Amino acid sequence: MQTKTQERIDTACRVILPGRPTTRNFNSCFENADSHQVGAGVWKRALKNPKIMAALPRYLVADYCRRDYEAENIAEEKHNAPSR
Repeated sequence: MQTKTQERIDTACRVILPGRPTTRNFNSCFENADSHQVGAGVWKRALKNPKIMAALPRYLVADYCRRDYEAENIAEEKHNAPSR
């Protein structure tokens, strides 16, 4: 079962990838407490899909998505680091 965050990432990518016009549903993907996670998730998919990466700047500030992705990776690395 997908999380709500994952559903929002899917929704955003379904708009960005084919270049569809934004909708209220698309905008709402980024209006929740997990908006940074959604941006990071979109960036993660863009790293694997050049079409999403190329279209991303028409929809979102790519640097913000990249920053959120990097911050999420740093937090995950700290969480998974062995304790001393």
